[in-house]
Amino acid sequence: MAVAFSGIDFHMQFTPSGAILILSSLIALGAAYFGGSFVSETAEEYRYAALTAAETGILKKWQESGGIRRELRLGSEGTDVMLLQYALRRTPEVYEHNRVTGYFGAATQDALKRLQARLGLRETGVLDADTRIAVNNQYFSDLCPEPNGISPDLTLANVDKANGLRDDYVPPDLIHASPRIRTTGVACMRADALRALEELFSDAEKGGIYLAVTSGYRRPEIQRFLFDFWTSIEGSRASDWVAVPGHSEHQLGTAADLTGKTIGYESASARFADSPEDRWLRQNAYRFGYILSYPKGKESITGYGHEPWHYRFVGRSVAEQLLRKGDTLNQLLSNTKSKPLLKASAGVLFVSAEAFLLASIDPAGNEEILFAKNERVPRPIASITKLVTALAAEKLYSDSDVIRISSGVIGGRGDSGRFRLGSRYLAKDLLRALLIESNNDAAEAFMRAKGEEAFLREMNVISSGIGLRQTHFVSPSGLDGKEANMSTAFDIRVILKEFARHGELLQIMRAPSAEICTVEGSFCYIATTTNALLLDSEFPLKIKGGKTGETPYAKKNLALLLEAPAEGWLLVSVVLGSDDHFGDTKKLIKWALDSYEWSAK
Repeated sequence: MAVAFSGIDFHMQFTPSGAILILSSLIALGAAYFGGSFVSETAEEYRYAALTAAETGILKKWQESGGIRRELRLGSEGTDVMLLQYALRRTPEVYEHNRVTGYFGAATQDALKRLQARLGLRETGVLDADTRIAVNNQYFSDLCPEPNGISPDLTLANVDKANGLRDDYVPPDLIHASPRIRTTGVACMRADALRALEELFSDAEKGGIYLAVTSGYRRPEIQRFLFDFWTSIEGSRASDWVAVPGHSEHQLGTAADLTGKTIGYESASARFADSPEDRWLRQNAYRFGYILSYPKGKESITGYGHEPWHYRFVGRSVAEQLLRKGDTLNQLLSNTKSKPLLKASAGVLFVSAEAFLLASIDPAGNEEILFAKNERVPRPIASITKLVTALAAEKLYSDSDVIRISSGVIGGRGDSGRFRLGSRYLAKDLLRALLIESNNDAAEAFMRAKGEEAFLREMNVISSGIGLRQTHFVSPSGLDGKEANMSTAFDIRVILKEFARHGELLQIMRAPSAEICTVEGSFCYIATTTNALLLDSEFPLKIKGGKTGETPYAKKNLALLLEAPAEGWLLVSVVLGSDDHFGDTKKLIKWALDSYEWSAK
């Protein structure tokens, strides 16, 4: 059998203990590859550092070589075979052998045939040109994978031995770090964490401190490899320094293992402790939003031994808070009982909406965005407009004001067919028609009675008065036209919060139906809600108010104000540009109930 690393082949006869010998050779080669200066470390630290170096070296070799370059078949050996096996073992059901040996034997041939079948290629068991392209493309896409669905922001999730991530969790916005900062191999990180690390590295260099990343985002499959290897050698003791798959902060994409010039950029080395780089980081990392995850003296709290090289991005305000208190992140989170906490096990979300937002409002009125996508991108909002139309009407009219249906109200686009020319309605009844059945004629009637310019001006004054920055109204109904009413999920959140202060309007919005009559009582009809979730007995939360909106341009939209699971709290849900606004809202609310701890009081 041949074992290859960094372009060098080593031959050994396979025996029942061959796997351990092979991995031992990889460890030794990894140490040689990165300078070989691990001899002063403890045995555990030596093995961990060396294996990390070997793994990093394989990844680096793939990146530098541009992938597998030659045809491989039964009997082939060398680095390219190692790279192929490394790719095959990412799909356990394909490569049951699951070993990286550098020799193309029967197990590799069988695995390659299974992979070819999955890819729709001829099952030859030979890595021909077509298969090589497919394998290379698959590997490069795996370096910085994209989430399958919409991933939540787990920047402040508590990831430890008791709280794990889902196997399918992939952080949003992963970026290849190597072209932007010094790394010892391939490293990917979340965009926000990488930007902060760039600033940190730059500031450190001004003081003569030169840092590098040895490991960033780590797939759970790689963590499984690390954990299984060390468990096979050390037994349960391995869990003191290697996380169980799904419980590693590296899967967040915000954690980085760092090293420095003064120790030759060694990986996960005990020599990093109290080095100039270590001292600089302990004094300055918080300024860039980074914390030391596993500090000395906190082993009983974190569950892991001291790792002076392992830093995690949590944002500057949290990092500063932790520094002042001398706490770890899991200490801070365990003491935070005043608000819902995002679970590390929060899953991805699959919705059709082009933008959405979910926010909590505590009893004191403080808000926090729980989950969002494109929440600050302006979009047409269709009849969600009528929330502000109702606020303007409530301000400009009293309930007993009588409004006459003029010729400009009926007969145009969006005519409901409900009203007759010259008929008269109380303002409070038109508000019910407006908010319950989303009646466009009611919106037009409110505007015509005060004048188009005056009424629209009032809507935009209300908009700016409650702090909306990306919202503008050109009509009271929200119908498509040369111009459309535009807003964002972020601004609609503010509108709903304002609505929470208007009890009568909220009461109207949660009514399933209402009888609308002329002042004289000569004509009446029943207005039925457009919000199907009000009639859905299986919807899990109480709806305090909400508004639908749909046009061809805006697609389907829904804004809801809900009672949260925590007593006295509210939830705001906004879905814009959806193919199924009710279905997407159900998914968003289910995600919130499953992904947060709602014990806040």
